[in-house]
Amino acid sequence: MDGTRALGMYTINMKKIVLISATILLVSCQPNTQPSLPTTPPKEEAIILRIVDGDTVTVLLKGKMEYIRIVGIDAPEKDECFGDQATEKMRELAEGKRAILESKIDENRDKYDRLLRYLSVDEIDIGGQMIYSGFARNYPLFPHPRSEIYKELEHRAQESNLGLWGECN
Repeated sequence: MDGTRALGMYTINMKKIVLISATILLVSCQPNTQPSLPTTPPKEEAIILRIVDGDTVTVLLKGKMEYIRIVGIDAPEKDECFGDQATEKMRELAEGKRAILESKIDENRDKYDRLLRYLSVDEIDIGGQMIYSGFARNYPLFPHPRSEIYKELEHRAQESNLGLWGECN
């Protein structure tokens, strides 16, 4: 025979089957040459355990306690003007609540080993809310995806003399 078999009404050429199978295998093993779409930062659910200050909290994440430094904001320290108020506002917004943590794509931890995350509670961006209410500043030192939005929120708080913008010089 010439590699052709009769199967009922169909005639199959074994060389063609091998050739088609090899082609499919080779094509499926080729690297993807299409441009990749931007990845969305991973989101994780956590419970806010304790408020450290206006821009740092501790959470229970995957059964482990972690310190979270909120990306893009800088709240006054406890010994600075409006520091106590910023800490209290963070407590009001987040303590004991379920939160969604969203990581930066390019950076996971800071030099103090705190996780760097955006923090949302009840679908409210807590960092943005802290800036908008005048309890924190936009922190442009480290670029991040929400920096332009945070800059605008800070501008509005400054114009309205909200929080630290009305109390501290």
